[in-house]
Amino acid sequence: MGEVRVEVELFNYVELGMAERGLLDHDEVTRVTVTGVVDTGATNSVVPREVADRLGVLYDTTEEVVVAGGAVVTVPITQIVEFRAMGRHAMEECIVMGEEVLLGQFFLEQTDFFVDSRNRRLIGNPDNPTRRVLKVRRAERRSGAPRSPRREPACPR
Repeated sequence: MGEVRVEVELFNYVELGMAERGLLDHDEVTRVTVTGVVDTGATNSVVPREVADRLGVLYDTTEEVVVAGGAVVTVPITQIVEFRAMGRHAMEECIVMGEEVLLGQFFLEQTDFFVDSRNRRLIGNPDNPTRRVLKVRRAERRSGAPRSPRREPACPR
């Protein structure tokens, strides 16, 4: 068994929102393609400072995180970054540290990917292999509450 690496495209989420509102052409949205390492021990995904800078995302807040080995360190946290891999997407704030992109549990949960350690790859959830399925405990809509309009994203997924 070894590490699982996957090609992933990262997007500046603020710029994606601007493109969806017609304030920026979708070709102008900043994106970076990298090979990320799946880290099932990490809650959040991790991006190196160089990747955060290339994306143009702010990272002006800090949080304490526990790193492998148990040390507590204070690190910058990014604005939301959108990840796209293998036809699925996830959005999250990222920890800024290290030298490579690490894809954590939030990424795995949002994309509904499972780690196939034996074959060193990600696979779709066996119950839903061709699409992601998000899980909620209970969701109800109040009678008469308006529905939000569905819009197509400016940068197709």
